Amino acid sequence: MIKLNNLTVAYNDNTVISDLTYEFAKGSTAITGSSGIGKTSLINAILSLVPYKGTIESDEKYSVVFQEDRLCPYLTAFKNVRLVCNDKDKIADGFAAIGLSDCMNEKVISLSGGMKRRVAILRAVLADYTTIIMDEPFKGLDDDTRLSVMNYVKKMTSGKSVLLVTHDLSEAGFFNCNILNL
Repeated sequence: MIKLNNLTVAYNDNTVISDLTYEFAKGSTAITGSSGIGKTSLINAILSLVPYKGTIESDEKYSVVFQEDRLCPYLTAFKNVRLVCNDKDKIADGFAAIGLSDCMNEKVISLSGGMKRRVAILRAVLADYTTIIMDEPFKGLDDDTRLSVMNYVKKMTSGKSVLLVTHDLSEAGFFNCNILNL
C-alpha cells in the first residue's frame, strides 16, 4: 500500500507537484504526463530521495530501475546483479532471458547503453521487493529487445506491484496498469 496525502514537491520556488492525494492500488500503475510535469519527482518523493511536504504512507519494500543506469561500472554485469541476488542459476537464466548471456562476465563500463539498461532492469527484477518502481525502463531498447525484456519483466513481477513511469501508453497497457496522469 502506498498512500499520498497532500503531497507537494518543490525545488526552491518551483513547485512540481502540488497537494496530490492518491492511493496506489495493488497491481500495476503507470505514472504518465508531459515531460517536466513531476513524474520522476513523485517517485523520488515516494523513495524519500527528495524533500516533500504532506505524508506518504507505505509498507512496501522497493526495488528501482532509475531513469539513468545506476550500475557499478567496474564490476561485471553478473556481479552487479549478484549484489541483490545470490542465486547464480537464476541470474544466468535472467541474462539468457534478456539476451545478454554472452556479456554477463564483461565489465559494465564496456557495455553499450542498451546492454547497461537491460542489466539495470535485471538487477531490479531479481532483487527482493514487494513493489518495483521503473522510471522509463525501456528507453533506448530496439523494438524486438524491448518486447522480450517487457515479457521477462511481466513474468518476473507477477504477483507484485509495479509503478511504471512512461510516456508510452502501450507499455501501460502491456502491464495492465491503472493510470495516474499528472
